[in-house]
Amino acid sequence: MQVILKKMLISNPVVAFKDESISAVLENKLNKYNHIPVINKEGIYLGIISKLDIYRHLINGNKDIKVAEVLTPFKGVELKERGLSLLEELLELLKGSKYLFIPVVYQDGKLAGIIPNKEILKLFGKSIGFDEPGEIIEVTSLDLVGNLSKLLNVFKELRVNIIAINVLNLEVLNLRKIFVKFEGDTAIKEKILKRLEMYGFKPF
Repeated sequence: MQVILKKMLISNPVVAFKDESISAVLENKLNKYNHIPVINKEGIYLGIISKLDIYRHLINGNKDIKVAEVLTPFKGVELKERGLSLLEELLELLKGSKYLFIPVVYQDGKLAGIIPNKEILKLFGKSIGFDEPGEIIEVTSLDLVGNLSKLLNVFKELRVNIIAINVLNLEVLNLRKIFVKFEGDTAIKEKILKRLEMYGFKPF
């Protein structure tokens, strides 16, 4: 997964330094972007600054204040070896983000680069087989032991081949959202959904 992370990474993004004035950053760095990462002189990632953040202060005549006083702390994803949890971590950060990228940091806290949101969505699409022929169902279920086995058994009983499956924790009422890409048509899709509803799964 670290290899995948590096492939999506923009390793030399435009950055603001925490000691720069917000007016200088707006004129020289945010003229082409809506928001950029903030680092200190050692390269340690500190957060993100946006045009909107700066405009709010400039309206009040605070053009000489420093980036450090305006930036918004925002967690980045660490560049390290990991398993399938990477995609879930990226999607979790994306879900709570108002920015167009996710920062990536080394284990020492230095900025490694940024990953555009569109690359994360592409990775998610591949993980559930969007680029493969077939049908997709989306259902929610309670996060209970044995529920995923019930879902897989439905496909087994109907003799349907699964291409890809992805499970996301919604963190709402202990729910999971499950995406399944499978070989089949709309007719078999309806049969699968009816059978899944019998087991308590809800179409999303």
